[in-house]
Amino acid sequence: MNKITESSVPVYPKANLDDIKKAYIICAGFIKKYRQKSEKLLPIFERLENEIELYEKQEILLDKALNVANDNSEFGLHFGIQNGLHFKNRK
Repeated sequence: MNKITESSVPVYPKANLDDIKKAYIICAGFIKKYRQKSEKLLPIFERLENEIELYEKQEILLDKALNVANDNSEFGLHFGIQNGLHFKNRK
């Protein structure tokens, strides 16, 4: 029996939002065309819909975080990193 190793498993790039939306539309088309057997495709359609919602939510949160960081630049990231390194290296 062959062992599965990390190098034997293919690595695929993460899908972007456009790819997910295309798959969502294609899946909807298959559901329309094969309506009698659509119950097998509905979980895939639901997963794609959830992925789109998650992706969009993450983009909104990222934008919010960047806006907060930009609006509060006087607190600067360097302050937190310097203090963190200072305490981390303490003996």
